[in-house]
Amino acid sequence: MTTQDIKDEIKDEGPIEELLEPQEDNAQEYLEGWKRERADFENYKKEEATRMSQRDVYIKRLFLLKLLPILDSFDLALRNTPEDAKKSDWFVGYTYIQKQFEDFLKGEGIEIIETKDKEFDPLLHEAIEIEGEGERMIIKEELARGYKMGEFVVRPARVKVQKL
Repeated sequence: MTTQDIKDEIKDEGPIEELLEPQEDNAQEYLEGWKRERADFENYKKEEATRMSQRDVYIKRLFLLKLLPILDSFDLALRNTPEDAKKSDWFVGYTYIQKQFEDFLKGEGIEIIETKDKEFDPLLHEAIEIEGEGERMIIKEELARGYKMGEFVVRPARVKVQKL
């Protein structure tokens, strides 16, 4: 088919505007569909980034939960070390290793829940033993450390509480 044949065919079908109008409608429909798909894809990318971030937090929590018994053993050993042994070189090395663990956790955004001289908070602490009568509850002793990642409590601190 030659160019002249095409021109003749267009003349036979009517004015060019009448031919272009349905095509413009189709083009607009395709453009709107493309814009919707583009927005859907952008939303998908955002949702996927959120999912990946949540997955990373979940993996960190699992890792920490597996590491906690080791950290608890360190704490228990330090608490039960005789006073005369606390001056030895091995004990200093032992405390240095524990400090490295704590620094590693801190670098990963994991914090130790403070208990010393704190008021009991059921969101951060688990009361193992409660003594006394009264309204105010003060932490008397920490039995096991608690850990949190941001605002999420991985494990509450296990404590003995004194009511005043």
